[in-house]
Amino acid sequence: MICHRLADRIHDLQQVPDPILIVRDAKGTILASNDNYYASDPLLHHKFALAGNYYLEVRDVRFAGDPHWTYCIEINDRPFVTHAFPYRSSRVRPRN
Repeated sequence: MICHRLADRIHDLQQVPDPILIVRDAKGTILASNDNYYASDPLLHHKFALAGNYYLEVRDVRFAGDPHWTYCIEINDRPFVTHAFPYRSSRVRPRN
């Protein structure tokens, strides 16, 4: 029992990242931000009206950090499907 309780306590002390995404313009003005879209993972959609320099800020919402945390950023210029309706479809029967 002592080992089990110790393992539970060590697990409770581990921190998990809670990332946030923030897009800023060249002046530092926040244009868009997102936090917790898929559980604790952010998802950000933004259409830039003007060409220019923009900054993507990726950080933990608590300003925490850990050398084992990694972030993967995907940026593209095509639609990203987040939902589908209906959630299921009927099986199509072949025509005779």
